Amino acid sequence: MPACCMSSQRNSNPSDKPMKSLMFPTLNKFLLCVLVCLLGLLGGCATNNSLNPAQVSQIRKIGVISTAGGTFYRQYIGLTVFNNESESLDIRDWKLDDVYEAQAQKALKQMSSIEVILLGEQRADFHVLQGRKELIQTTAARLKLDAIALVSSDPANRNGLGLYGQGMSNSNLRFYASIGIYDGKTGELIGQERLGSVRSDPMALGIPKFGEPRLRVSHKTVLTPLATLSDKEIADLKQQATYLPGTAWMETFRRLLGKQGS
Repeated sequence: MPACCMSSQRNSNPSDKPMKSLMFPTLNKFLLCVLVCLLGLLGGCATNNSLNPAQVSQIRKIGVISTAGGTFYRQYIGLTVFNNESESLDIRDWKLDDVYEAQAQKALKQMSSIEVILLGEQRADFHVLQGRKELIQTTAARLKLDAIALVSSDPANRNGLGLYGQGMSNSNLRFYASIGIYDGKTGELIGQERLGSVRSDPMALGIPKFGEPRLRVSHKTVLTPLATLSDKEIADLKQQATYLPGTAWMETFRRLLGKQGS
């Protein structure tokens, strides 16, 4: 082989090594980022604001109240912004908040030795954000509560109990809500979790995924204005909404209180 060719090969090899040493760590970091992102998507968006063992040990008596069942939403996202629809309906006469409070109370009693009382008579007061800290403190002091669990939705983002659909499919009755635990003495929020459970997701190859309580409904139901629903359709939605949370109560309280609440 000519000397010039041998010289060329010897000069090219050393220059390859630094490039490889730079390329592989960069590639590894990229793959790690992709993996983290995929795990985040598969895991859903469950919050992680549980109470620590010391906080849980201080709770012997807790009050439960729900403000999430008084409004029913309908949101449809069409193929264009001109097809989007959004509305809400006052459903306080369905008395779902009473039902949800009783379900939350039952779940807490089954998983812990904490004494649980219902605070439904003060629901109107808890709808108001201003002065809530003082309301929690006075309520807790009057009833000798260590904490208050508030089930609430997010009306500012029109997220709550309701019918949600997108395009020609993905039509569901959903319950977007969260459970917040407030300290009875300070009135401060000390823990909060989205109401939901982990279930197998067919769209994610059966991989367990966190999600809010949901029930598939017909596309026609989501497209129907709430004011035009028949009495039977209203009765069906009310019954479905009653049982919609299911095991999500216990699963959410377990995330909030951990094994210390057991």
